[in-house]
Amino acid sequence: MGSSECEFDPAGDAVIRRTDPGADGVLGVGAVLPDIVRVSVEGWSPIAPAVDPYTGIENPSQTPDFVRLELVFDGLVNPPGTLGLGATPFEPFAFGPSPVYGFVEIDVDRNRDTGGELGGAAALRVLATLARLGEIPSSSLSSRMAFNSGEIDSNFNTQPQYERSGQDFSLNLCGCFNVSVVDTFGDVDGSFDTDDMWVVRGRFFQRATGYEEASAAFGGSFFGLYDPRVDLRFRHDSQSDETTVTLVYPLTMQGAADLAGEPVQVIDLDVANHNSMIEALDDIVIGAGFPLFGPVATLTSEWANQDPIDSIDPTRWRINAVFATTYANIEPTLYVWTDAFGDIRAGDFDASGLITQSDVDDLNSEIASLDGSISDADGVTNGVVQFWNPGTDFSVFDLDGSGAIGAPDVAAISLDCLGDANLDGTVDVNDISFVLFRLGDADCSSADVNADEALDVNDISFVLFRLGNACP
Repeated sequence: MGSSECEFDPAGDAVIRRTDPGADGVLGVGAVLPDIVRVSVEGWSPIAPAVDPYTGIENPSQTPDFVRLELVFDGLVNPPGTLGLGATPFEPFAFGPSPVYGFVEIDVDRNRDTGGELGGAAALRVLATLARLGEIPSSSLSSRMAFNSGEIDSNFNTQPQYERSGQDFSLNLCGCFNVSVVDTFGDVDGSFDTDDMWVVRGRFFQRATGYEEASAAFGGSFFGLYDPRVDLRFRHDSQSDETTVTLVYPLTMQGAADLAGEPVQVIDLDVANHNSMIEALDDIVIGAGFPLFGPVATLTSEWANQDPIDSIDPTRWRINAVFATTYANIEPTLYVWTDAFGDIRAGDFDASGLITQSDVDDLNSEIASLDGSISDADGVTNGVVQFWNPGTDFSVFDLDGSGAIGAPDVAAISLDCLGDANLDGTVDVNDISFVLFRLGDADCSSADVNADEALDVNDISFVLFRLGNACP
């Protein structure tokens, strides 16, 4: 993560992207669409971790004992109820009418070639979902994302390898495990409402399941999975009308002991007792030293001989996320996607980091190549490519989520003002100051005006070159 300006997502950009066949499933009455506006992650020092881990101060050291991850949503959203998976009931609205679902993927080693999900789990994660929102990573991950529904095949060996997301851990709001309410701080009506603060418990924080076969961890939901029960705090503030979801998790075994209020335990791979990121990573480093085959070898082998301590500095982590609501009734699919977060852009089809005429040309080319073909449900060359089954079928080029690709999607593209680093609609000396302040912060995509994935003097030169040029 970079500076605070790089951790924001526009408010009011939540959309409805149904996934059920026909795309006509009914949402919950009065549901607020999860609309992420801020994400922050930092080293953390709780004042009294065993009593209240959420009160403390930022710890900027490279080896803190805790990490604090916060998600801020516009409006009032509720903890996620279960969705009828496994032995759980279908009770999505158990805690209120606006449950939030989603997956926050965390790359702790800054290596996109380690970590990820396999099989059906991968089909619900960021690289398999972004296309529904018309969004594309402005990084090498763009070559791994599924651009349309035909590329979701749950086959690790085929392209694109959306399974290889680079995520090592994730915060899972999946509705796939039971959630218990630990504390409602005096609220007794059973519903998370305005100005409420709750702590809920479940297997929210998980190591990537792609590491399972390399792991000797036990005590989780399955052997090889590192998915301890952790607490999340949901807090709504009526003044800002925002809901903040906070996870405080131990990075070290000292942190795990402090959280439990007990003496330090040695690393023992038992997820059910003291657990920490160091323990979870140590397990994978050891596993990577054994002979591994197939997908698990691809996802794990580069951890061999690594020092886990090098991966617990939260300021170096990369985060991408997708969020969703769900249906009022049981459907063949689970989620209605609404928003995403990370180094991603809607309409940046060539993944250049900039939205230019080239992206418009790519969209028009897609329409021209499919219009009237077997891929076009209306079978007529009319400038519109109609999906055969909206909801099940999707394409990154369907920017408005209509179930078709055509002129409205072209109109939805907003070209970048090249050189406008601070996104105020003009290119002036303020943009030079903006870039200067963020030199070296490679995660601040708007300041990377030349889209070369580096913030350096070349970006200043680019702004100088663009001074006085008209914006679209």
